[in-house]
Amino acid sequence: MVTNQSVSVALGEAYQVTRRGGRALLTEFLNPQRFAGFVDEARASAFRIDTVEYLHDRLWYQFESWFKAVRHRAASAGSFAA
Repeated sequence: MVTNQSVSVALGEAYQVTRRGGRALLTEFLNPQRFAGFVDEARASAFRIDTVEYLHDRLWYQFESWFKAVRHRAASAGSFAA
């Protein structure tokens, strides 16, 4: 189980190994309901936050559904082998 303390420790360790002036992409994908809290924790860390974007719950599943629809449509038109 991930606790606020373990997230804080992980953010601190990530900051230490990030090259000075470097960038890190931080995400909370296992529990989207925790996203706002995770952003607060990231802001409280040593990282300087440039941008915060919510990429929706399980973004890959949205893309996967889209790809399946496109593949099905293309297969119906005869342009792809399924």
